[in-house]
Amino acid sequence: MLKNKKLLTALAIILLLIVGYFVYMLMTDSKKDSSLDEVQDTQQTEDDDSENTSTEDETEVEEKSRIPEGWLEQESAVFGYKIGVPDKWYYRFFSQTQMIGMDPHPIPEASEYAGMISFVVIDRPYDQVISETKTGLENVSETEQIVNSLSWTRIEGVIPEEDVFYPGQMMTHAIVFHNSKSYKLTYMSSKESYNDNLQTFNDVLETISFN
Repeated sequence: MLKNKKLLTALAIILLLIVGYFVYMLMTDSKKDSSLDEVQDTQQTEDDDSENTSTEDETEVEEKSRIPEGWLEQESAVFGYKIGVPDKWYYRFFSQTQMIGMDPHPIPEASEYAGMISFVVIDRPYDQVISETKTGLENVSETEQIVNSLSWTRIEGVIPEEDVFYPGQMMTHAIVFHNSKSYKLTYMSSKESYNDNLQTFNDVLETISFN
């Protein structure tokens, strides 16, 4: 009788050890799965952050590039500006007047004509430049325009018919004061073709940046 009790006790202990072993293995596997899920979630988060950073970097590069495809970028190291020249347009620098002129056609060298669109650096006070720009124009309008975080003064008007050089031409100017200098972008065209290149003028204005 005693021997049977000892045998039953031994069997019970062995059974408990077997059950305990399986319970231990199940709990260990569950922890491993949970840990693996956390690692995968962390890796996915890191991958998502990497993709977001890459997208942000590409967006920043796109924002810095203001020159439309096919355009030329011209830079003045002396006056610290960059400006785009429209695709297939001609351009010419006027060193004496610190000006760059642009036109769909070649700009004659022996001429007062600076081009349909011109950009000039003026070493005079902003208010004086505004006043000079308005002088001699008819039907003058003045508005403020924010371009690339800078406030430009936009002046539009018409040259009188009695003018010797450009009678009846329509003028649009965009003027900004930056780094102690005034900068002026000008568009001049006949009334008949004024709207044809007005958008080009606006596009050129968008390309201007300063160091």
